[in-house]
Amino acid sequence: MCYIQKLITKDLLADKNQRGNVRTVKVEIADVNTGTKIDDVPEPHFLNELLSELWELLNENSEINPFVKAFAFHYLAVAIHPFADGNGRTVRLMQHLLLLKNGESIAKFVPSETAIMATRDRYYSSIRQCKSLESLNPIVEYLAECFAISVEQVIADGKKLVKKVLIENQRQGEKKLFLSVSRKENSLCRIF
Repeated sequence: MCYIQKLITKDLLADKNQRGNVRTVKVEIADVNTGTKIDDVPEPHFLNELLSELWELLNENSEINPFVKAFAFHYLAVAIHPFADGNGRTVRLMQHLLLLKNGESIAKFVPSETAIMATRDRYYSSIRQCKSLESLNPIVEYLAECFAISVEQVIADGKKLVKKVLIENQRQGEKKLFLSVSRKENSLCRIF
């Protein structure tokens, strides 16, 4: 996870010690657009222990549905907020990696990042609901909805692509048929 964060924040973090490492500085979650504080996160001295517990939790619950497991990981890792920057992007990539690792190959084709970013307010709201309800349900439901929306978009885009290819192939076929008929007509004209 640290390596992914390092790649994501390559040219973004002035403090190179915060790239690819668990943070050593205090941070808070803030709205990207307004800078308004949204939430507090654990102090740096708690992070290693919290991350160890998170990995243990993942390993101990191998029988859980891969989507629920990946979405729960998403919330817990964001709540831990292990990095000075790039937490959301890193965690969303980790979510996909967990799905792929657990045999959910559909994750290769489904960029749920777009749906999450399009509904960022709901994303933060579901995180706050998890905390207030002490339940993972709000984020799991929200991320499942984002994944479903993304699947529908991939299917719609796929249908458009297939239609475009079929139309292009049909045009190419008509051109080939026209050229074939034209050549035969020229041949027939020479005979008569």
